Amino acid sequence: MRMSVIVPVYNSSSDLCECLSALQASSSPNVEIIVVDDASTDDIRSVAARFGVRVLRLTKNSGPGAARNYGARHAQGDILFFVDADVVVGRGSVGRVARLFGDHPDL
Repeated sequence: MRMSVIVPVYNSSSDLCECLSALQASSSPNVEIIVVDDASTDDIRSVAARFGVRVLRLTKNSGPGAARNYGARHAQGDILFFVDADVVVGRGSVGRVARLFGDHPDL
């Protein structure tokens, strides 16, 4: 089972850096991380590029819900995991969620 982590972000490049660092430390290789830039004016793309994650960009600021939905439409995972850019997940948390779904496919 593949998981997609979707991170909506708007003008929070410093928060995004911390968020992505924690997500990568918490994830396994079969986890896709997608950053959805909600028409930011700061340099979200270069921050995301440092982490090698996929970046999608909305052409106009539409809010976090629209950014989440846009990311979901482009995700390749069987499981969608949403994390806002100002959230720093605990070590191993994404992997634990993936294992839980793997161990209990009826969820």
